[in-house]
Amino acid sequence: MNIKEQKAEWFVIHDGKHYGPVSLNDLRDEVRRGRLHPQRDMLWRNGLASWVPAETLEEMAASPAAIAAKKPEFVSYQTEERPESNVFLSFLIWLFVGIFLLGATFFVLMITLPQQHQLRIKLQEAMERVEAIWQKQ
Repeated sequence: MNIKEQKAEWFVIHDGKHYGPVSLNDLRDEVRRGRLHPQRDMLWRNGLASWVPAETLEEMAASPAAIAAKKPEFVSYQTEERPESNVFLSFLIWLFVGIFLLGATFFVLMITLPQQHQLRIKLQEAMERVEAIWQKQ
């Protein structure tokens, strides 16, 4: 720790009230304790033209407490874009599949129904013959 950090040369505006002079070490302690907020509290010392936010000063930026007090910045990572699902296209595909299945069912029925009808006629004719034979006896 050097002498410059121990020297009380800083003035603070915190919640609208003036404090000081305080040392750089004391400022860093206040940040660490959460009493000094580098983003909104103002500092001044001899040699500065005006009051400045604590976070803009190199002396405070070098402080591990100031680094810890800063809110984390979120980094946005570019992710691989997924193709958008096209609801309309999905609807058309399922409509086509449905129509195809209905058509296939209709086709099968059109082939089998006439055959069933013919089988029914043949069965009826066979039953009539059996009945005729039965009646002759």
